[in-house]
Parts: sequence; C-alpha cells; structure tokens
Amino acid sequence: KQDGAHGIIYEYSFDGSSWNLSRAIVPANFSENSSFGYDFAISGNTLIAADPSPDGDVYVFDIDEANETDLAVSVNVPSDVQTIGRSVPVQYQITNNSPLNSATNVIFEQDYNYSVKNSSGADFRFVSANTSKGECSASNDRVTCTIGNLAVGESVAVVVEMATEYVGELPLLARVYADEFDGMYLNNI
Repeated sequence: KQDGAHGIIYEYSFDGSSWNLSRAIVPANFSENSSFGYDFAISGNTLIAADPSPDGDVYVFDIDEANETDLAVSVNVPSDVQTIGRSVPVQYQITNNSPLNSATNVIFEQDYNYSVKNSSGADFRFVSANTSKGECSASNDRVTCTIGNLAVGESVAVVVEMATEYVGELPLLARVYADEFDGMYLNNI
C-alpha cells in the first residue's frame, strides 16, 4: 500500500543506474480504502492481483503494452468561489493519450462529500453534470458519466456543477477508466 489507504501496484524499470516508475496498476472500481495489490502474481503478460479484505476481489490484467490505453483527466476549478450556495462549475478534460489504441466503454466518476463532513453533514449539493459525449447521472454523492469509446488522441469535456454549503476547500475525487488496461493510471485520478 502506498498513498495512505490507497491500493496501487507500482511497476518500476531499471535503466542501468536508477529505478524509474513505468506504470501504476489500479482496478477500474478503485476505492480509496482498498487493499488491492496486497497479494499479486505475474506470469508472462498476465497480472493477477487480490484485495484480501472480506469483501475483496481478484483482478486479472492483460499487461501487454500493445493492447494498453492511456487515459488522462485534467481539472479546472474556479478560484473565486467564496459564496455559500453559489454554483461551482468544475471542468474536466478526459483525453486518450494512447499512441496506438482506442479506449472502449470509458467511464468518468467524481465523488463529492466523501471527506470529513461539516456540521450540516454535506459539503456540496449536486446541481448538474454534462459531457460533450455520452450521458451523466448522479447518485449517492457520485457523478458518473458514461462516455463510450475514445479514439486515439480524442478528448471529451465534462462539467459538474455543485453548490457550496460552506467556504473552504473543494474535496473531490475524480477518476476515469475503460475496458482496456491503463499502464499510466496515476494521470487518471
């Protein structure tokens, strides 16, 4: 485990003088309290990883670089949000940076109100979510956008608006994933 409670498998390569991060492996249903990667095994291009918790799962990855994608998400949050109840448009750009492969069944998720709650019990009130491709919905403090397929180099915009319930930091957790293995998962969250 690294990054506190996050379960991520890090792969490093040695270039003759130093070790360099090659990829980060995370399951599509990534959870900040996961024990994913506590146990794992590699055989050829197949990685099997387990989350040994009582409700944990076993994951199988095809880590053949010829079949990988590289999704990335960037975020833009207005810096002038100081009024309680004001709508905050959080803008995301999701890009398929893979030089070879399309990404299929791309899903974007943003969790909100997962941090320490203020005295009223919620940090934000969901207002709306829109994407330039696909559909968005919100349930249980999570926005989910089903984007579909992204071609090599294709980008999609997602805008999530929430009303602030207090003045302070904007505690959000966003991620993007697809059916294909993504060897550079750290730029997905």
